[in-house]
Amino acid sequence: FSAGMRAAVPSPSPSRASLRAGPRRARRVPRVANCWTMGAVVATNAVEGTLGAFPNSALAEDVQSMLFVAPRESGGNEPDHDPPEWRFKPMHGTLDWRDTPNEPPSAVEAAESLKRLGRKCVLQIDCNRLTPKRGAHEATLAKLVFCFRKQESNSADSTEEEDTDHHPTLTNYQVLTTSVSVIERRCVDLFLASAFADDDEDEKTKNPGKPLFSEILLSRNLSAMIVGKDGETTDASIPDNDVTFASTWPLRKALHPLCLNLRNVTWHGFLAPGDVSPELAALALVLACSIPGSWSSSDFDLHANARSSRETQKLARCDDEVFDKNETSLPSRRELRRDIEQTVLGSSFFSPGWRDTVSNACVDFLSDTERIVGDGYTGNDGDFEKQYPSRWDTFQFIARVAPATEHALRVLYAYANDAPEVIHARLGAYYATLDGYGQANAHDVLLHPWRAGVITGADTDRARNKFRDELPQHALLVLRDLCMRDKGPSLRATYAHGGLPFLETDTFCDEGDEGVFRTTNESRGACAYLFLAAVRDLCAAFRDDGDDATGGFKFVELNTSLTGYKTVFHPRIRVQNALTSALTSLVEVQIAEHECRVLEDGNSETLVTFCERSTPRVSFHAKPESPETITTAKEDEATLVEVCRVVLSAYEAKRSQTADQSRDALGSIARAFLAGEAHAADCGTRGNEKSGSDLVLDHDFESIEEVNSGIECLRQAACEVKVACEKHVGSIERLVQLTERRAARSGHRKRLVANVTAVKAVQAASIVLLLLVDIFSDDFAFSFSVESAEEIRDMPDDLRTEASAARRRVLLSATALRAACSEGNARQAVRGAVDGWRQNAGKATLRTLQEMGRTYQVDDA
Repeated sequence: FSAGMRAAVPSPSPSRASLRAGPRRARRVPRVANCWTMGAVVATNAVEGTLGAFPNSALAEDVQSMLFVAPRESGGNEPDHDPPEWRFKPMHGTLDWRDTPNEPPSAVEAAESLKRLGRKCVLQIDCNRLTPKRGAHEATLAKLVFCFRKQESNSADSTEEEDTDHHPTLTNYQVLTTSVSVIERRCVDLFLASAFADDDEDEKTKNPGKPLFSEILLSRNLSAMIVGKDGETTDASIPDNDVTFASTWPLRKALHPLCLNLRNVTWHGFLAPGDVSPELAALALVLACSIPGSWSSSDFDLHANARSSRETQKLARCDDEVFDKNETSLPSRRELRRDIEQTVLGSSFFSPGWRDTVSNACVDFLSDTERIVGDGYTGNDGDFEKQYPSRWDTFQFIARVAPATEHALRVLYAYANDAPEVIHARLGAYYATLDGYGQANAHDVLLHPWRAGVITGADTDRARNKFRDELPQHALLVLRDLCMRDKGPSLRATYAHGGLPFLETDTFCDEGDEGVFRTTNESRGACAYLFLAAVRDLCAAFRDDGDDATGGFKFVELNTSLTGYKTVFHPRIRVQNALTSALTSLVEVQIAEHECRVLEDGNSETLVTFCERSTPRVSFHAKPESPETITTAKEDEATLVEVCRVVLSAYEAKRSQTADQSRDALGSIARAFLAGEAHAADCGTRGNEKSGSDLVLDHDFESIEEVNSGIECLRQAACEVKVACEKHVGSIERLVQLTERRAARSGHRKRLVANVTAVKAVQAASIVLLLLVDIFSDDFAFSFSVESAEEIRDMPDDLRTEASAARRRVLLSATALRAACSEGNARQAVRGAVDGWRQNAGKATLRTLQEMGRTYQVDDA
């Protein structure tokens, strides 16, 4: 990282002078000398051996030694000194798990043995002796085998030439990244199948529904299923677990952090595309083809395919939300296609070893739209075309550009935080990654507000991540939405884990079940398209400010279509969007103005006239309610109205304390309700929706939101209130229609009167819940005397537990309200709400809200 090393390397930018101009000069930061060309720096010092084999990769020397494959001694066959220690199955050409050599005593020896296996795998594929086993991504593996064989062969026959369009040439890097993704997917499928079949799963895996992949690899049941399915029939007996666990050591060592660690060094951008040897690519491909993934005629396949369907639907939901909020902010395909190649190649944001790969991936993704034929999920016509990128193009774009972007951001992160140790992959060390926000306390997350495990002086707090201040704000919002949000697409991780089909012909079901879980809710590629636009902006705005010995970098301001991007998946934004939607349904209840006018006629029944907006609609006779029932209903209504006043007071105090300047639609509706002004509620309910960009610019506040637990409960609670309001109005309308048709029985008419007379109480209960959703979405509601966001970040664990419990109680109350309204029983919904506030937890919440209001009022005074 010295200035002298920098002088030995030419500038990575072809036109530095032309790129240095900008409307403003950003704050200079400490510069690590030319970190984005670390591979080139290393190459100038050693051009042979392990260092020369990885000129563009960010690998420590011990990792390079693990991954280095010595050149073949002769141009032809397998080297003579390699012992015949590895065996392949004669039918499929896959690895013979039952005849693997003993596990070497050290990781170094294991790595050497696996690299020898890699040489044999190259020959095995070249000789056309490899057929993937049935299971997830079977069509993808067949494509990889074909492309790898074509790439390695010296000549291609006429058939291969004809198939060039369907099977384009793939690099070793593409084969490697795709293969390790398939390995994880197939291992997870088998693990879930073993957990489904055996309740006595390994004690290390307590949560089979969402285990860590490292735990899955240590599962003895997984090894037993891999080896047990290795005998060419589906009913092969499963050997002893200890024996099978020892037999599957090649799989564990190929992915182990202290050995080859193929999955992490590739998908996190440490291993550059040009530095991937064919032996490593072939090794990963043969391992993927050798793992069985299909269990015929069982529920396992259905379970695995349902998981893929959930991943597909999640990505489709994220695409829809991105289009809904930012369709006008996304650049046109024509605009991106026109300048993407020039922008990427002409910028020094990506290191030289990545630029061609990124440029090619972007051009391929934007080149044209793919034909996606019917098969029951895209339309009835087999020639139907979607104007969306194909699954394969989208996957290959993410597999190449996401690791490159993570590597580029990691280098700049090291500059800004004076942390050169995070640039290189080291054996057994945590990586600084673009995602992985759930373990931000264990390792550095590039866009997290705080660094992990960094002590500053006597302060034991985590150091602030200075790199975030250097990024363009719209790029920061996009990257956090796409990679770091719990309810976002987690774009890199979703594809890296193999949870989605990579080809249109991929199926995760057995024959006969194909298409069972196919859905028309297919991904539109919006998230990938948004990621490409952010990468383009980063390349265009990046300036290598390296005109003196100190060095530096900056991002200049650009006026692009993404400048006005609004965050979509921030937890508070999701809560606010749910609140806005719930307010719309609540207003529908208020403006309906349902009323029952009762006329006593002295008989056993009363004459009731149902009115809508003061206009009579239908009259009928109904049995009168008992005085006790009427009194109880009025008391319940009065209780909820009084609770509404208390909560509204706390809500207004909270808004004044947080200086919230957004339009207060929720408060307006609550105040209009308490004042008895029904028409005043008919206001712009979208006023509570924040812009997204303004919210997330407050980095401290954002970090508080993300360490909270229970924030998703509030969003779900708002959704439950929305459904409750809709069901309540719907039940009244259904009963009125029955009465109009003279089809209503005595119980129907009595229920109609009860539901209409409970309208005000239902409104009060709904408003209270929505106010609580807004109040409890901040930790300010649980810490009344804070001076700064840092104090809230250090909030005691008991207060955090209280916050989480309060949010769960809000969700439980909203769920109970929705359930009763769905049954058409408004009185039960009201009674349940009142009982909740009369319990100890409800009383404690009211005291908290009263204290909150009084504290804020004193502070304001």
